Amino acid sequence: MALASNEDNNSVVVGIGNNGFRDVKILDVSVNNNEKPLETKLQVSNSLQGFVLTDDYKSEEAKAYGFTNIDEVAIKAGTSLDDETVSKDDEIYGVSIISNEEINNVNIEYSYFGMTFNDTVYFNNY
Repeated sequence: MALASNEDNNSVVVGIGNNGFRDVKILDVSVNNNEKPLETKLQVSNSLQGFVLTDDYKSEEAKAYGFTNIDEVAIKAGTSLDDETVSKDDEIYGVSIISNEEINNVNIEYSYFGMTFNDTVYFNNY
């Protein structure tokens, strides 16, 4: 899993993949104590380009990284950040989050095979 944050931890990227057999649909993203972030987008990039950490999804730099609403894209089956034989044709996905306050954890709720799951990623784990 790829994790990145800015110095203040109010903008983060969580790289995600899907090793399953069917697409995964992100249902909801929250931060800290189930709080709604200021903004949440999904980056659809490629393995060679990677992700961008930004606090402005409309900037010129961000346009090349395919930002979209999380409910508009399914995470394709067979996508992994761990694959060593990557090419520019391999899609990768990153959940980008902007918050008014420091982000200590990110909770991603998603649907797979009709069931709902939750995963939490922690930042500043010290």
